[in-house]
Amino acid sequence: MAGGFDPGEALKVLEKTFGAAAPGAEIRKPGLPAPLTGSSVHTLAVDITDQRLQLAFNGPDPRDRDAEVLELLAAVLGGPGGRLQRALDAGGFSPRSVFASLAVNRGFSRFLVSASLPAGADGRKALAALLAELDLLAGGGPTVPETDAARRSLLTEESLGRERLHYFLMGKAPWV
Repeated sequence: MAGGFDPGEALKVLEKTFGAAAPGAEIRKPGLPAPLTGSSVHTLAVDITDQRLQLAFNGPDPRDRDAEVLELLAAVLGGPGGRLQRALDAGGFSPRSVFASLAVNRGFSRFLVSASLPAGADGRKALAALLAELDLLAGGGPTVPETDAARRSLLTEESLGRERLHYFLMGKAPWV
């Protein structure tokens, strides 16, 4: 909380809203979510013209080295010109955007892939194209130039974030 307020009054409001907590109380370790297993397709009809595909799986603790590898993998896969964008373009899907990222949570991470497609696209075929590209990547891994470009991109983002300290802190807060 920031700004001009009476700490005692603010604590009363917080206690009334969220319940009492002893100052300095130990934070309990959260339980890990159940693994994301199998596959399912959910359809939600809304009044927007685009379609969105999302894939996800639970990953390691963000402090594990494997999480760093997944962050690099997200940079290889996502964004303009990434492997998933190229795979969808090659399939004729004309994606509006393709993202891959590692969402950091307490005790676990979640790897996310999201693609936005025009309304007329065949979502199931686009999903099959994404999964085929992931299978291809799993079989051979990214190329050295792809990995180097992704690493440079991540380092550039971090460097630019340091120039604007609040951006850097917002980006690193989940890891801390």
